[in-house]
Parts: sequence; C-alpha cells; structure tokens
Amino acid sequence: MEAPVLTCDMIIVLSLVVTVLVLFIGEWIPLEGISLFTFAVLGFSGVLPEGKFLSGLSSSAPWMVAALFVVGAGFLHTGMVHALGFRILRWSGNSPRRFLLILMVIVLIVSAFINNTAVVAVFLPLTVLWARQLNVAPSRLLMPLSFCAILGGTCTLIGTSTNVVISAFSDVLNFEPLSMFEMSKMGIIYALTGLAYMFFISIYFMPDRQAPAELKSNLQMREKYLTEFQVTEETPFAGQSVDETPLTNSHGTYKIFNIVRDEEVITPPFENQTLEAGDMILMETPTDHINLLQEKYMLSLKVDHHLRDRDKGAEPVRLAETMIPPGSRLVGKTLAHLHFRLTHHVVVLAIQRRSKVLDHGFSSVRLKSGDILLLSGSDQAIERLGNTRHVTMLSNRLEEHQMRPKKAWIALMILVAFVLGASFSGLPIVAISFVAAGAMVGFGCLSLEQAYLSISWKIILFLGSAISMGEALEATKAADYLAHSIMAFLQPLGYTYIILGIYVLTSFISSLVTNNAAAAIMLPFAYGIGVKMGIDPRAIIMTVLFASSAAFATPIGYQTNLFIYGPGGYRFRDFLLVGIPLNILLGVVSVVMIPYFWPL
Repeated sequence: MEAPVLTCDMIIVLSLVVTVLVLFIGEWIPLEGISLFTFAVLGFSGVLPEGKFLSGLSSSAPWMVAALFVVGAGFLHTGMVHALGFRILRWSGNSPRRFLLILMVIVLIVSAFINNTAVVAVFLPLTVLWARQLNVAPSRLLMPLSFCAILGGTCTLIGTSTNVVISAFSDVLNFEPLSMFEMSKMGIIYALTGLAYMFFISIYFMPDRQAPAELKSNLQMREKYLTEFQVTEETPFAGQSVDETPLTNSHGTYKIFNIVRDEEVITPPFENQTLEAGDMILMETPTDHINLLQEKYMLSLKVDHHLRDRDKGAEPVRLAETMIPPGSRLVGKTLAHLHFRLTHHVVVLAIQRRSKVLDHGFSSVRLKSGDILLLSGSDQAIERLGNTRHVTMLSNRLEEHQMRPKKAWIALMILVAFVLGASFSGLPIVAISFVAAGAMVGFGCLSLEQAYLSISWKIILFLGSAISMGEALEATKAADYLAHSIMAFLQPLGYTYIILGIYVLTSFISSLVTNNAAAAIMLPFAYGIGVKMGIDPRAIIMTVLFASSAAFATPIGYQTNLFIYGPGGYRFRDFLLVGIPLNILLGVVSVVMIPYFWPL
C-alpha cells in the first residue's frame, strides 16, 4: 500500500501531538491549560470541519468518567472502605508481611470497581498510620499500595479512566466499544503477576527510608513545625527573660529562631532579652505542643489574627495535615500568588517536602505534588478546603463526621447493580453510569455538593481535548501516515514484535506523561499499524490498554505514584529499581497472553 503524502494539515496535527507531549513532560502549564491549548490549535488551524474541534466534549467518555467519579465517591463517603481498611490490621495479626498481602489483595479488588486514584487517596493516610503501628517504614507499604491500585484498574472497564478513554475511541476509529469485563481474564493474570512480584521479589528492592528501631524518633522529628506565636497580655512569662521561660527550659523541645518586636528582628543569642506582650516568636515546635502553648501559656497563633470571626465559629482554631495531590491547581504556585490565607481562611504553619521541614518564608515557596502542609484554621474553613479537591486531607477529624455509615449497604447495592447492568443489560454503559450516579445522590449516599466536588473537571476537559486530537489524527490521515512509516520498520520482524514494539513504546510514553495521555496519543497510531498489517484490531487495542497503565518505572506516569511519592520519602531511582523489572515482567506476560486471548 502506498504511503500517504505528507500535507500541511498533517504537519499541524503531528506538531500539536509533539507539543502536547512536551508540555506534559515539562509540567509548565496545568492540565486544563494544555486542554484549552489543544482545543485552540484545532479550532484556529481548521484541520477539523467547523465546530468539530469541540466534538470530544460531546463524546460519551468524559461524561461517563464524571458519572464514575460520583459513583466512586458515593461508595467512599459511606465509610465502607475505611471500615474495611481498619479490619486489615486486625486480620494481619500485627504481622507486616501478612498485612502487606491482605492490603494488596483488597486494594487490587476494590480498584477494579472504583477509580484507583480515589482508592489510593483513601488508603494512603490509613497505610501511614498502620506503618507506625507495625513499626515499619511507610516506604515499604506505599509503593505496593500504588502499584496494586494500578493493576486492579486494568481488570474492568471502569477500574481506570484510561480504559474508558480507549473505549471512547470506538467512535473515532470505528470499532466496537469495550464491554465491562472484556479485558478481565487477561487483567486478572496481569494483576496477579504484578502482585506476586511485589510480594515475593520486590521486597528485596523496596526502599527502607527509616530503620524500624529509629522510626518512632524520626517521625517525632518529622512532626516538628516552624510556627509563629504572639505573646499576649495573659502570657504568664510576659516581662520575663527569654532564658527564664519554659520555651528555653524544655530540654530542646522548642527552638526559637527569632523574635519580632514592631520593626525590629531580634536573633539569638537572647541573653538578658525580655519578652513583651505583642512580640512575635518564630520557633520550631512539635505538632502536639501547639495547642498546649496556646492553652497553658496563652500564646496566640498568628492565624488568630487573620481569620475572620465567621470562620472561627464557636470552635477553637485547630490543626490539620494536608497533601497536595497530582494535578492540583496549587502545584507550581506560591502561597502569596494564590492569596491562600484570604481565599481559604486558613494559615500554612509549615511545609514538609520529602520528610524535610522547609524553614524559610512559606509565601515564596513554589508548591509541588506530594508537599505536606500543616494548616491552622477553624473546622468550617478546613472542611471547605478539603472539599475543593486541591488538597488531600491526611489528618482531619472531620472525615468521620462526613461519613454516612447507615448508607453503606445502599451504596454497595447501587455499585453491584451498576456492574451487573453494565455487563448484562445491553444498555449503553454511559446511561447506566448516570443512573447509578443519580441513585447515589438520590438515596443520600452523598450530597449534591459532594457529588459535584468529587468530579475532577480538569480530567473531563482533558479527555475531551484528547478525543478531539484523536479525531484530527484520523481526519487528516496523520495517524495513517505515521503508522505506515512505523510499519515499514516493524513489518519484517513479524506480528509478535509488532505487539512488543507497541507495548514498549506506549509504556515508555506513559512513564513520561499521564496514562490517559499515553493512551490517547498511541491508540490512533497503533490501531493504524494493526489494520495495515492485518492484525486483529482488538489485540492492538488491548496492547495499548495494558501498556498505558504500565507506568511503574517513574513517579510521574500515574497519579497514584505521585500521591505516594512525598509521604513515602521516595527518590526517583526507587521507582526505577522496583518498577523497571515489573515493567519487563508484565511486558513479557502481555506479549505472550494477548495473542492467546485475541489471536493475531
């Protein structure tokens, strides 16, 4: 077959794909910015018919993913996953190995039916807590948690949004949409292989950032924060020398960095220096001493002077730990730029980055995924911030109040009915997903506001732009052109090497950008190669499906990996050491088993 002639429209679309790939890797602009850029280029270039550049948003995939966000949130808000999580520790009998196995199995099963990113968000703070109780480093547990969530997501259509994206390309590439359990047989083999590797082999490569004997003391060090207090008229040691106060006579519990009085900054040593009402003290203090200093010594947190009265309510100002998740709009911005205090009515008391406490000006620090913030504010203000999805609460007592345990069995029945209906009713899955989402709200498993906040709208916008870009690749024959070029290289190697080449390339791209982006970029090219080579298109589709989720070698390829990167204290090389062998193992399994289930 003769190769298509390279046209101007092809060059525009291929340049757009490369640019989007670079923007994903560089992370210079947020995900929604990349999506809008994609729509703008497609619209202004005219490579698609008028008005068609927004067609991706009219596809069923983005809205099905939105409905699945609500279904998953309804299940999680009932507290069933939390209750299941706490049973794991009881079942493990305080054996770290048994605990790890039970954790991986449960996460793998739950992730097959609930968005795996949401599952990791729920299990992450619980796993850190269990690590402390079991006296093991969290780094020994968090990577298996993330990897098993990824593996579980490959077992069903709804386990990860990537599978939904691939199925949505059926309209663009003219193939039958994927069914609920079409990938399940292969997915179970794939997942169990990964689980066995994590339990029996990777344990020897898994980083141990903290020796068990030192864990407790290191965690105590980790819980010290740089905090600003103001001396009040009621402070018992106002008017006394600094050396006479409990702040310097507590066996090193506190460390004073400076004292600010009007415009004067007083630095150590504080010989014969007295404290006066109104002085601001910048010092390092353990988390659990902050309330003590307020109540016993009548020191006032700086937050008390900046929160509005309506945000304080009747309850006292309190503390919460939050983590910045991947894709948050806070990433790359400073607290000053975000007007964080005025917008959310909470104050950042400290920032931890990979177990380090940042002790310079918080307002000038550019936030990164995985950063942990110690916040101070009212219950209402912290709850509102937690509901924005810009942060993930790691320690927030309000979570128990938000649970609706009486609705747990209702949520479970809705989830089961949704899976059965999507599998056997013959009705469109997107319609059934909307019915399930409506039932979650209608039966009170979560509120309408919680349903709206559970949807990651930047993901919805991105999915729409990715599908539109895929349509442009097909409409301009750019996918055909590139497929023909790649085929000329792969054809002499045979069918097996074509599957291997597609798998390796897709997995490599997925390790650099998001799994959704890898699937959207690779599927049109890979599908074109398969058609030209006479390979069953289903085999190509499944190769891209499993390869795009094989993002184990870097922390940036999958959101769940970024989730655990900071709390686990991992380094980039940890993912290379543990993830590359897993990628190779799963690649071999895929190349052998995909032709078995979908003959070439």
